Amino acid sequence: VEPRGSVTGDTAVDGGMSGSPDGGGRIRAGLEHFSSTLIEAAPGDSARMRRVLARPSTGSACKRLIMYLRWMVRPGPVDLGLWNQPETHELLLPLDVHSGRQARAVGLLNRKSNDWKAVIEITEACRRLSPEDPARYDFAFFGAGSAGEELIRPGRDG
Repeated sequence: VEPRGSVTGDTAVDGGMSGSPDGGGRIRAGLEHFSSTLIEAAPGDSARMRRVLARPSTGSACKRLIMYLRWMVRPGPVDLGLWNQPETHELLLPLDVHSGRQARAVGLLNRKSNDWKAVIEITEACRRLSPEDPARYDFAFFGAGSAGEELIRPGRDG
């Protein structure tokens, strides 16, 4: 990736949630750039690489790449906090079957598919709760979902 810029450089990540028709801004651009660079680096294996590497342009939720960014950017006992770019307010929520189910249960996600548009929807919902760090809710959604626990829906007696 170095000859074309770094994952944390301006070519990879430069702007918040705007800048692309389906959201994600510079994070989306960075993920697309990263995956495309790796695909181009292995021309003989490009078909195989396209199947393996997640890209927002294909509608993928890009869970592993988004989670990697969270680990590298967010400070704290669970995350490493080694990078200062992108900033925490730009991070997206890693979305999988567990976190998607929990987000739907509490009314933060309406979209049925766990795809790129759902990543943007759940991130925007969490951004309303914590504009400075929407990805902070990832662990709660994933932890409860993977343990098979139900989160209480807002307005429901608990």
